[in-house]
Amino acid sequence: MRSATALILLAGLVCLVLGAAGPAPAVQKKATRHQPIQTLVVEKGRIFSITLASNPTTGYGWKLAGKPNPKVVKFLGQGYKPSDLKRLGAGGREVWSFKAVGSGRAVISLHYLRSWEKDKKPAHSRLIEVDVP
Repeated sequence: MRSATALILLAGLVCLVLGAAGPAPAVQKKATRHQPIQTLVVEKGRIFSITLASNPTTGYGWKLAGKPNPKVVKFLGQGYKPSDLKRLGAGGREVWSFKAVGSGRAVISLHYLRSWEKDKKPAHSRLIEVDVP
């Protein structure tokens, strides 16, 4: 229960921080293992982020599988937020930030993999379709 409350507070904080970066409020969307494909509708000029569970102590991390349409979505950056748990090997979250720069549709494809394992399929994949009216 305590971790769920902390996660809700953290999500609100991320929205506030990203919302302060531009004139329009940010959109926060979380992907889960059970929801690999998502669609976001984001107004032009808005900054939005995608938060995914990650554990770099295992060697895994999220990577862009390809660049989204740069006329629609601009990649702003990626960061890692460790878990509030103070246990050795505890995972955290990766936060990927983007900005909707133009009208159209873009697909953000992310793979969870070990960078040195070139011949293996990703452990997880996420597709986020972004529609900018």
